[in-house]
Amino acid sequence: MSASTIRLATEGDAEELMEVCKKSFFDTFTGTCTELDMQTYLSKTFPLKRIIDEINDQHCWLFVLVQARKIGGYIKIGRHLIAEMKERKALEIERLYLLHECIGKGNGNALMQKCFEIAGQEKVEVIYLGVWEHNYRAQKFYSKFGFEVFGQHPFPIESTPQTDLWLKKELTL
Repeated sequence: MSASTIRLATEGDAEELMEVCKKSFFDTFTGTCTELDMQTYLSKTFPLKRIIDEINDQHCWLFVLVQARKIGGYIKIGRHLIAEMKERKALEIERLYLLHECIGKGNGNALMQKCFEIAGQEKVEVIYLGVWEHNYRAQKFYSKFGFEVFGQHPFPIESTPQTDLWLKKELTL
């Protein structure tokens, strides 16, 4: 097994990252909605142009986890804040996804540490994220870092209703 590295995504990563976005989301949520809803959501949410725009967005960081010269996961950390966080110095973990073969090998921890590094540089008070209410594995992962539930919001996959929990971690500066 080769060591993983984490680095900022570049436009040269866009096509591979787009495929990782789609595959990791599909593998995580397949069976929770209709096939049509899944395919429609993937094509609308992860088109190549959007991935390139996210890589170049000055209001976020998009880091890729590279293992054996292939992207195995990524984390998107953003400043696009929800209403409850507008008055706070906050960052959102907009996405933290790994391909299934990269789960359980410390890669999620490494991506989370990158988030904490950025939070320290930015001197934020709180980090928050949304996680599907039935993704117990992810909830357990986030709770190990001290994230706690502070609300919920609808997160439909097209016509399939779903709910995300809002989790946050207060930071000490």
